[in-house]
Amino acid sequence: MNTNIKKICVANFSGGTGKTQIVSNVLSPRMPEALIISVETINETAEAAAGIEVEQIRGSKFRSIISKVMDADSVILDVGASNVESFLDGLKNFDGGCEEFDLFLIPVTSGTKEQREAILMLELLAELGVPKEKVHLIFNKVGDNVGEEFGRVISHIKKTDSATFDVECAIPENELFDLISARKTTVSSIISDETDYRTKMREEVDPVKRAQYKDNYILHSLAVNVNKNLNKVFELLAA
Repeated sequence: MNTNIKKICVANFSGGTGKTQIVSNVLSPRMPEALIISVETINETAEAAAGIEVEQIRGSKFRSIISKVMDADSVILDVGASNVESFLDGLKNFDGGCEEFDLFLIPVTSGTKEQREAILMLELLAELGVPKEKVHLIFNKVGDNVGEEFGRVISHIKKTDSATFDVECAIPENELFDLISARKTTVSSIISDETDYRTKMREEVDPVKRAQYKDNYILHSLAVNVNKNLNKVFELLAA
């Protein structure tokens, strides 16, 4: 990873864009020393979703947030939709607050509302003076074509030159994320399990246990391919 990128703020006005999924499955496994701070009051945090250790603070407590960011060698700030306005107000009122972050990461999905609110986020960061090199997008829950599905937000960036994006920095829609969310685990945790579930499945006579082994084998197989994509996304962000 680019050693200059140690403090990342992940934020968006829209819920459901996969922000916590990205913190849990893209950033945290590849930044193991990072302190994870969830700026949230009502939505699920990475700790609740995947068992990752998280410190939770309300967006209105900006002084506490920025103090912890300043003290940490590496930090991932996960700003929930319900707290993003108060957090941005804090940045606006704190001279040099934006400079504490090496990267502002905006996950966006293809819905009209989600793209509109991602554009609002881009506009506000630009007003705060955040240079485009520090503002990156992740296209999440992608179907077939990033350019077609995310045309509105891409057009805005090309017109305003307000952010950095790469159509390859994209996470396709995949059932795996729903499966691991239900289990409250992560892609990296699934992959790190070295149990030979295929062999155990073949040898097991109990139908219930056999079904469990089969599910674990399928989950692991899905996770291997998904993780290749997540590696690429992280490399693009850290380039």
